[in-house]
Amino acid sequence: MTTIFALASTVDASAQEVLATHKAQVIDQAKRADIKNASKYLTEGLGLRSIGTQPSTKNEPNPSHSIVSGTYSRYAATPVEGGTCLVGAEGDEDGMNRRPHVELIDAEAGRLRWIKKPSIPVDHYEGRATHCLGVGNSLFVLLQIDTHSQRSLSQTVLHLVKLRATDGLIESDAEVSIPGAFGAYSAWVAEDATNLRKQGDETVVVGKYRRVDADEEDVPFSVRLRM
Repeated sequence: MTTIFALASTVDASAQEVLATHKAQVIDQAKRADIKNASKYLTEGLGLRSIGTQPSTKNEPNPSHSIVSGTYSRYAATPVEGGTCLVGAEGDEDGMNRRPHVELIDAEAGRLRWIKKPSIPVDHYEGRATHCLGVGNSLFVLLQIDTHSQRSLSQTVLHLVKLRATDGLIESDAEVSIPGAFGAYSAWVAEDATNLRKQGDETVVVGKYRRVDADEEDVPFSVRLRM
């Protein structure tokens, strides 16, 4: 409740006009500890899918909110053979403790074919699915996983998950090892779809990393994996 009430009470001046008809409802619901409805009014006022996400593109397939228990953030909608692969993150009511979320929407029926929620290491804090690549009957999904809830202590690690397109079965899960990186570092992959691509028999992941204990510039990397 504290998070919602703080957001409702400290709305940025540039958003005041947009939230004019929603702010009072947000605060009222927050005071009554009705977090679900407070979140709903706040996100509707901002035109967002969930707190902290970017506005969705209108012509993208709708996510299956009936199966998402908390908040949902979509990172990409990628056309693949037979449908559209949606990747994102599902969190709790406060948008915390996010977990990767993958959906396949059938092209012909326009309906959800399956949902998969890849796991993250038990000692890590949260993660998100950010990229999807379709190759025949396989989907390659990139996970970006944070190790700690405190940003100053957290590192971001990458995993590549291979799923069967027909039913979402996870066939393999590999950590993406960054060449030249050592010690404590964080790696990330920008949203451009070409940062996850197929080249011959290999899957290529392109991004940047930075050591957390050094004042250095971001270092670009390119990793090839066989899965």
